[in-house]
Amino acid sequence: MNHLLQQLSLLSLQALLLSSSFPQTLPPPLLLSPPLLSPLFSRYHPQVSPIV
Repeated sequence: MNHLLQQLSLLSLQALLLSSSFPQTLPPPLLLSPPLLSPLFSRYHPQVSPIV
């Protein structure tokens, strides 16, 4: 289970990096990610506040 979360967090981080190079018309990956990934996002990117 922990490994699956790690895979999902890596994919979400890649999506976050990809979306930063695209126009801001796309919704941020934080809005698309499950609430379970919010702690992972705040851990890897402290400056990004997860949407609760």
